[in-house]
Amino acid sequence: MKIVTENLTHIYDGKEVIKDINLSVEGVEAIALIGPSGAGKSTLLRLLCKIEEASVGNLFVNDVSVHDVEAKEYYKKVGFVFQSHNLFPHLSAIENITLVLEKVHKYSKDEAIKKANLLLEQFGLSEHSHKRPSQLSGGQAQRVSIVRSLAIEPEVLFLDEPTSALDPILTREVLRTILELRNQHKKFIIVTHELGFAKKAADYVIYMEDGVVIEEGKVDILDHPKTNKLRQFVEYVMD
Repeated sequence: MKIVTENLTHIYDGKEVIKDINLSVEGVEAIALIGPSGAGKSTLLRLLCKIEEASVGNLFVNDVSVHDVEAKEYYKKVGFVFQSHNLFPHLSAIENITLVLEKVHKYSKDEAIKKANLLLEQFGLSEHSHKRPSQLSGGQAQRVSIVRSLAIEPEVLFLDEPTSALDPILTREVLRTILELRNQHKKFIIVTHELGFAKKAADYVIYMEDGVVIEEGKVDILDHPKTNKLRQFVEYVMD
């Protein structure tokens, strides 16, 4: 995975929420975006996803200019998982997965069902395949959302605090699923407050405060911070 940003700035409601960020990260599989609330982590993720367009600057994901690429084409190559699962409430778990495969990626119905079933089985969700989101626990629904994003075989999967709405037990359930992505060498960027999880799942960490990247580097910066700000954050969160 390769992520590059050049003088990236984003203004929302007259406020700079991303401030002149310059990143060049290459040869990593999993990036954790960490920092206090309001740091700009989710905004940076949305810019990388092309859900929002940057006010100033350029950004590239695997050498693709996110600004220049057509959204329709870009969304075929990347996956998203948000804080809430965003499953279609009137469709079953398997239908939520096959819909995207059939309508966007032009799979036949049989091909889509076969792929969806394989993924549901792989992630321990087969018994829930015909349940609607309202019949699933929060953790199960979020895991189905992850599987739906994986079904298109994305180059990069973007996850925005996927456990923030879950209780501790369901959080562990979803984090185990994301660790499985790591074991399978899937490429992903995750916004998370779970530093213990970040140490296990990420090989690169970007720490942000007030729209600025304060420190970045391999995951061991969480054990050996170079800046006082990251050191204080780690001590506070891990206390």
